Amino acid sequence: MHNFDLVSEDGQIVAEVKTHCYTASENIPSTKISDTYTACGMLEKAVAKQKLLILTDSTFCELFKRYSGGKIPRSIAIVCLDEKEPTELPRLQKKSSRLSGSNLQARFRAGKQ
Repeated sequence: MHNFDLVSEDGQIVAEVKTHCYTASENIPSTKISDTYTACGMLEKAVAKQKLLILTDSTFCELFKRYSGGKIPRSIAIVCLDEKEPTELPRLQKKSSRLSGSNLQARFRAGKQ
């Protein structure tokens, strides 16, 4: 069983939040990229209609998108929520599916698709 960072009340939306940032030395943050791929693997196994990978640093988000091009299933939406930049959230598929603070760290069984 995996604890996702965010789960909708009806379990149809799951999200992993990564707060990794680009290193000041401008080296490729391979461990952070690897950890983010691991999060994508957990999302891929989840039985949910919508799967979100939320990255909180725009520079790391762009770097990860560049490195992961074509390697992440299309069923996973990569969302950058950098507090320094405005962000447009992906549209939810159902109005009844909403992410709420009460669902943080909710237990959601990861199943195979």
